[in-house]
Amino acid sequence: MIENVQIIGEGDVIIEAEIDGVASEIKFSDIAPFWEYANEEDFESGRAYVYEDYIAFTMLTHSGQGGIIVVWDTNDESVVHISEAAYCQALSIFEDKIYYLCDVSNFVTPSHIQLYSVPLFTMDASESGERIYCEEPSQFYNQENPPQFFEIDASDSGIIVMIDEEEVLYSSSLDEEYLTSYNDEYSWLYDHSSKQNTEIFGWLT
Repeated sequence: MIENVQIIGEGDVIIEAEIDGVASEIKFSDIAPFWEYANEEDFESGRAYVYEDYIAFTMLTHSGQGGIIVVWDTNDESVVHISEAAYCQALSIFEDKIYYLCDVSNFVTPSHIQLYSVPLFTMDASESGERIYCEEPSQFYNQENPPQFFEIDASDSGIIVMIDEEEVLYSSSLDEEYLTSYNDEYSWLYDHSSKQNTEIFGWLT
């Protein structure tokens, strides 16, 4: 049983946990062979999740502009998944996929929410997987009231996103063709080719 999982991010320790009642650590040095920013100096924040015998966690750097998802096998004490996850705020593992939510924001991009999926057991820190689209995008926050908490849940019923206290249906299907096709009614949300689209601020896309 995996209990008391905590992000530490100090010294060489990223995560502390109890595995079947025994104290255990996941270290920066365990991740460093797979990602050059796996060190205390670059690490800014992360979240951790328990999935079966695994601990899945995020590591963000450079104000979220750099980041990865790591899955750690607590039985073998080894990395079994690593993939790119800049801006990642939450993730959910279901069957053979990791679904992860990103609050994308930088000096040329207004803050807005995107989702991606990547195959579980990927071993490539540059692999971001597939962009998946909200079946009916909507605006959930503005500059005066940014969200403080995100969560995501993927299941046979689709994908649910929690933004602060509000639960939102992101998709009613996990069919890959459905998830990777956007709703044409909202095509303006995805047209960033000519200039910065400031209208996307605060949207779940």
